[in-house]
Amino acid sequence: MKAVTSLDSISQLVTINPAVATPKEIRELIAAKGAILEGHFALQSGRHSSYLLRFRPLGQDREIVDRIAGHLVQICAPSTTATTVICPESAGFFLGNALAHRLKSSVAICRLDQRRRPTSILRKGSIVPGTEVVVVNDVATSGSSLSTLIGLAEANGATVHTALVFGTLASSVLGQLLNHRHLRGGYLVECNWPTYDPSECPHCLAGGEQVIPTAEFN
Repeated sequence: MKAVTSLDSISQLVTINPAVATPKEIRELIAAKGAILEGHFALQSGRHSSYLLRFRPLGQDREIVDRIAGHLVQICAPSTTATTVICPESAGFFLGNALAHRLKSSVAICRLDQRRRPTSILRKGSIVPGTEVVVVNDVATSGSSLSTLIGLAEANGATVHTALVFGTLASSVLGQLLNHRHLRGGYLVECNWPTYDPSECPHCLAGGEQVIPTAEFN
């Protein structure tokens, strides 16, 4: 397992949403923090991948995460009057906290289960019935984690205004989720690499390096 730091390689691996940020700036941040790893990874969805986009090294740098939040907040501002940002107690918290600061909102943090997936149980903060909220996570794969956060908001009587993520493995899947729920939302980074069913994973077929669960990086 190694970090991808070549800007040329990163340009091939990810597409930056040009409506939100300058691609060169985001690629340089990803390179500087080693936010893309190359190896053999098992995703939360059960599929395997040769690369992993991790938000934690970016989120732990206060200046960088504030810059990223400044880009993403354009998607929901200025129309939102959100009083709360909902995020999980994982790497997504860094982004959720920075966005809440930008929106002058409070933060509600949900617990993770044993598989490091968001649950419908609040660890900290509160969700006030009748208010607008923004749900936030670091990287969306199948969209199930975002669905859990949206369900948590709705179960507490709040209205979800926007769903935001730093990265996505499939913008089409994220778009379908948003369209199905009639939500605004978006992402900053889309990953261009394929994912595989374990039975078709080239690493597994070659008997290569041991698979690493991505939950270890949340």
